[in-house]
This record gives sequence, C-alpha cells and structure tokens, in this order.
Amino acid sequence: MRLHRGVASEKIEMNQESKEMLDKASGIFVCQALIDRFPALWGALKNEIKRLNVECEVIPGENPWIRDYMPVDIPDLGLFQFRYAPKYHADPQYRESEVVFVPEHLSRDCIKLNWVMDGGGLLVDDHVVLLSSKFPPPDPSMLDVFQGKHVLMIPVNPNDFTGHLDGLCRLHGRKFLYHDYAKVDISNWQEISDKMTKWGYEPIEIPSAVIEGQDDSAQGIYLNYVIAGGAAFVPVSDEVDALEQRRALVALKNALDMELVEIPTDECAREGGALHCVIWVNPRGTLNPKTSV
Repeated sequence: MRLHRGVASEKIEMNQESKEMLDKASGIFVCQALIDRFPALWGALKNEIKRLNVECEVIPGENPWIRDYMPVDIPDLGLFQFRYAPKYHADPQYRESEVVFVPEHLSRDCIKLNWVMDGGGLLVDDHVVLLSSKFPPPDPSMLDVFQGKHVLMIPVNPNDFTGHLDGLCRLHGRKFLYHDYAKVDISNWQEISDKMTKWGYEPIEIPSAVIEGQDDSAQGIYLNYVIAGGAAFVPVSDEVDALEQRRALVALKNALDMELVEIPTDECAREGGALHCVIWVNPRGTLNPKTSV
C-alpha cells in the first residue's frame, strides 16, 4: 500500500453512534478452541483484557476462527448471519468444523442470508461495505441488503487460501488502511484506493513483515488487529524481521492514534489467521454473565 493520485473526495463524517461503538467496544467473544489450541496467545490476551476491563464470553466449539461464523454487525442495518461453508474446507489441510455455536441472544436478532461468506471476507462501517471477490453473492440482487451503503468488491491474491480482507485492509473512522503488498498482489489496487478517496476516506499504507514464500502464514500481518476497551490488540511475531515489525507498529499506532497492545500470535498465525480471526467484538449490549471470564 502506497501513494495515491489525488481525486475529488466527499467530506463525510462518521456518525456519533459508530464513533462510540468503535472507541468503547468492551465485550469480546472467543471460542473454547482458541484456549485449547493456542494457550500462549490466550494467556497473553487474558492478562490484557483483564487490565483493560474488557469482558470476554467463551463459547463452546472446536473451531477457533470465530470471526468467520459469528454474525456481522453492519451499522444502521443490524446483525447479519451468513452461511458458514467456505470452499477451502474441502482441502484437508485447511478443514475446520462447520458445526459452530452462535449464542441464542445474538442469533435471534440476526438477518439470515443464504450466502456463503466468512466474517473475515467483508469489512463494513456506517458508509461502505467491502466484499472479498472470493465470496460472491449467489444472486446479485442480494447486494440490496446493504441499502444506503457504498458497496465495493475487492479481488484477492489467488495464493491466499481464505480470500479474507481483514489482513489486507481495514476501515478505521474515515481512514482506509492497507498493507504494503496490496499493489503487488492486486493489479487494480490504485483504482480501489482512488474510489475510497472519492468516498471520503484517506488511504494509508501500513508496512508488513510477511515471510517470503509463506503465503499460508499470517505472521507479519498487523492489520488483523481488534479494537476493544479503547485499545488496539495487535498481533506480533517472534519469527519475523524485528526491525520491519517495529516499523509497521509505529505506522499503525500513528494511523489508529490509540494504545497498541501487542499479543504474540505465532501459534495461530502459522495456520493463516491472527487476532481479528479468533476474536469477535460485541459493540452492542452486554455479554452473557454465565459464560463471561
């Protein structure tokens, strides 16, 4: 992600509700599988969420990638439940359980869609919906559910087995953050960046520290962060170039303008995902006291 050509832009402010949800989200969900499969990550995460008074609800299950099967919260429109059946599960190397648990108090309020989509395959705020080209709607008319939003389909690197967007780019207020490899991997990235500028977003390039030749790894990807309790929980690695990692974290802190909480994520990053993949943030309401930790 890099310099962009100047184009006319809309001056659109984020609504107050969305600002408050972004800054003050204080409840997260994780799956029991994260605790069992990635104990070092969980130990570091648990300490930090306790320090920041972030509530955490643990749901049962054998699939730690909770972001992909929990509902997607779209500001002004509500909770959307997509169908969780990604094609990459056909490969034994990437197969995970599709028998997943969504808490009833969330499920009952969802708009159910017969559309195969991982939660990591779309990025949303109060103004735009960004969709991974790897998860097209079965009928183009289904895009009408995003009424009142700008909708943009973003191509992904064919070597990325998940086709997710949440390691490639992120929305933060009226900033469009993207990793430095986007222009290499995606031929029309400049066009995407220009369109986001026209819609009122500031494109900001964030360095990465990805390991050459390891396309299945999420090590060295820092945009897979989670915001909760007024801080950004950011994945870090002991196995990437330390100077590149520090350069990326400085750039990310400048872009987010908040405390960064560094969480070691090599355990799960070697499998292709980081913090945003294994944590679901609940910006609305309270958690279930029976399962909160």
